[in-house]
Amino acid sequence: MPKPSLLPSSPPPSTKNCFAGRFCDLLDDELHSFRHSLLLLHERCLKDAYQDAGSGSDMMLQLALKPSGGDGFESDVLTCVSKSVTERWSCLCSGLLQLYPDKGRPRFIEPSNYMALLAPWKQVAADKAKDDCSAWAKSLKDIDPADPTTVAIGTTITDENPTTCSRMMIHPHSNFRLVWSVIGAVLVFFDLITIPLQVFELGPDAKHFFDTTGYVSFSFWLVDLLFSFWTGQEVPTGIDMRFHHSLHVYLRQYFLLDLSIILLDVVIFAAESESGALQIMTLLRTLRLMRFARLLRLARLKKAMSLLTRRFTSVNFWLGMRVVKSLSLILILNHYIALGFLAVGKNVHGAHGSEGAYNWLERLELEDGPFVLQYLTSLHWSLCQFSPSTNNARPVNAWERLYAVVLVLTSMGVFSTFVGAMNAAFTALSTIGASDAKNEALLRQFFSERHMSAELLSNVREYYRKYSATKSKVIEDDVPILKEIPRTYRVLVHREMYLPSVNCLRWLPPQARTEQYDFLLKLCHLAMLEKIAQPFGCIFMPGEMSSGPLMISSGLMVYFSSSESITADQGTEVHAKNWLCEVSLWSEWGHRGSLLSQGTTQYVSLNGITFGELALHNGGDLFNQLKMYGILLVSHLEEVPDVTDLTIEAELGARLRRQADALRGLRNRQSLHGVTPLKFH
Repeated sequence: MPKPSLLPSSPPPSTKNCFAGRFCDLLDDELHSFRHSLLLLHERCLKDAYQDAGSGSDMMLQLALKPSGGDGFESDVLTCVSKSVTERWSCLCSGLLQLYPDKGRPRFIEPSNYMALLAPWKQVAADKAKDDCSAWAKSLKDIDPADPTTVAIGTTITDENPTTCSRMMIHPHSNFRLVWSVIGAVLVFFDLITIPLQVFELGPDAKHFFDTTGYVSFSFWLVDLLFSFWTGQEVPTGIDMRFHHSLHVYLRQYFLLDLSIILLDVVIFAAESESGALQIMTLLRTLRLMRFARLLRLARLKKAMSLLTRRFTSVNFWLGMRVVKSLSLILILNHYIALGFLAVGKNVHGAHGSEGAYNWLERLELEDGPFVLQYLTSLHWSLCQFSPSTNNARPVNAWERLYAVVLVLTSMGVFSTFVGAMNAAFTALSTIGASDAKNEALLRQFFSERHMSAELLSNVREYYRKYSATKSKVIEDDVPILKEIPRTYRVLVHREMYLPSVNCLRWLPPQARTEQYDFLLKLCHLAMLEKIAQPFGCIFMPGEMSSGPLMISSGLMVYFSSSESITADQGTEVHAKNWLCEVSLWSEWGHRGSLLSQGTTQYVSLNGITFGELALHNGGDLFNQLKMYGILLVSHLEEVPDVTDLTIEAELGARLRRQADALRGLRNRQSLHGVTPLKFH
């Protein structure tokens, strides 16, 4: 006897109505596809039962095809409760056939808050993930998703079991260390100026002053030697605050140098305290010259400047520091040149020069004058050698003339470099000022030509001045070298930049973080972008179409719904690590409110179309689960009357994830039983 079939000859066709391509038709297609799969599974169960039980299964087949009477489908279900599983399946399928006859299907009512799906989510992906054969995609397979050796830049490394010494560690970028470094830089600069002066006889008052400052400097550097043991060390990945590491680095690099300079000061202090013939010997002056070894601490001066420029990142401050640096170098260089010219004039005694004097001091009648006047005259002469100025001091004897010739030859290369750097800094400062003045002039002209209010012009100018004075952040587009590095390195850079933001997407399937980690790398590299919002900047307005969700990396923003006034204190604060407009990854989304930044804010955006195309290209279980979650999210938001752009509630997201996982599990079980799985198309 031929076995009857519950199935039509082919799956129900997709009826196109006025809502074609919309979510209601999509859900309609999925329900009929689900019905077709259930009927196919039921028929296979009946076939198996027919083969096992013989003619006894004819009763079940007739029951499945028997139209319901009396109370309809509900009465059939009630009469089948006590029957076997196969018989209950027969009752269920017969009821489905009556509720959805072949002649047509019920039409869904379009929701008032209609949202159309994006193009990638209307397609059917491959059952298995596709293999990208490109060279750069193959290189992504070798990247470990959880590399334990990777340490983020700026990380503070500490001991797992801190000791007493570890708790006493000083951060190298702390305020205390900054002030201490600045004091050390001042003392180094003081030594740079005063050490060569001690070669000359300056009198008892000057000697007492230098002795006092010497003891103060010695005490400071002795304490600094001890502090250096407990100061964290900068490493390529951040700051190492482990005591044993800091001790090892300091002993290996700077300890011997600092200790030698301190011991040299002890020897000089001991020699100066001795009375008698030793004080009139040349040895004492030689020991004083050995204080030039203190200038080896010039590295501390460079370190202090680095800390200052790191704290104050304004362009004007940086250019100002360049000007100060150039001026300081010019003055120090002329200081040493002036002392050299003065030393030649004091110590060279030979035949009379061209004007009947032994040296330039005698010619100007300054040989017995005060040291300050002698020094200032020599400094004036030194500065005149590098500028078109005149001075009455000039070389008299052969040694002084030779000194002047060597100075002129040297200055042609060295001094021009310093002057060029200072001129470049002044030019940059004037360019910034001219640019600001030009922008304000154009703004004033714009308002004047349109007869706009002076109050609005004042507000705009005030905002512009505040904006130009705010601390700006460097983004990827500001670093040209990042565009020249190989693509693989750019992928790793983007992973470091955007992966923390991607990990805040709570609905992301677990397999994306493990076996399909390359999908996340492509997502970070191709679909994400870093942006900067200036103070009081508007990110989006109501009605604007969204290109994708965004997340704040640092700073603060305020969200105002369409019913709230942006001037009132009604907004909702949006902090870092919160995604907004997540539904725009799956559907067309018009913003429901306004988002304003409070101060300079850094955020990242995720392009919705690129996200869908990457998921579609990847295919497999990942695409289906993302698609299921997106459809469920869109259908839920279509039912919400007052939907906003804010983050999806954690409870709702968890419920939708569980539902998406359940649908994915049903589809996988159908595939295992040989049944045509549900096609979400």
